[in-house]
Amino acid sequence: MKKILINIVFTLLAGLFLTSCHALKEPTASVGVSHKAKEVIVANHKVNCTGVAPQMCYLVKENVEDEWHNYYGEIDDFEYEEGYEYVIKVKLERANYSIEDVRDKKYILIEVISKEPKPIVISRLYDTWGLLVLNGNVVDIGKLNRSPLMDINTRKKRIQASTGCNSFSTSLDFNDETGYFKVAFPFPINEMACEGYSIESEYLLAIEKVNSYEIKGIDLFLKNGEEVLMHFRKVD
Repeated sequence: MKKILINIVFTLLAGLFLTSCHALKEPTASVGVSHKAKEVIVANHKVNCTGVAPQMCYLVKENVEDEWHNYYGEIDDFEYEEGYEYVIKVKLERANYSIEDVRDKKYILIEVISKEPKPIVISRLYDTWGLLVLNGNVVDIGKLNRSPLMDINTRKKRIQASTGCNSFSTSLDFNDETGYFKVAFPFPINEMACEGYSIESEYLLAIEKVNSYEIKGIDLFLKNGEEVLMHFRKVD
């Protein structure tokens, strides 16, 4: 009798163990399952973004009054043309088991509701600029290893620049209406030795403080509040 009871207990425990293991292996979200359809607004241009690697992202939102946010994937069956703003109906499908990573969500096009031409307005910042004055002091460009140029690409929201010695690239956030201007820190930079006359340390400290800009004619002023930290001139 004792042996029979032991066998019954063992069988029950084994059953509970297998049930628990099965429960642990069950995904928290259904892969490949589509959710109900919804309408999404897609902007007239893409922006630089970083998912698994640097890429270009759609800008999307669900309501006109919402802020734009990045969509990291492709939209199945969507033939996108830059310069047009779309309203599309999509269904949302989860691409993997992760419920925390927004990049695992996948839009699948159901229909294009509207496609309206919306020209891309090019910011006046979009240009190549040469540094003339740093913290009120004229830069002696002839003594530098290279020209301290800044190439601003407002379409991609990125800048590529030289400190007069080393070069760097980083993302940029700006607003033409308010004059807001902010580069992303920290960023990778070359590590070539800057022998002799150098403005690199002062340059990097200044550009990190910049939070606004003003353009007068062919001159660009990067400022902290009302204080001009860097004065550039457009390069032909």
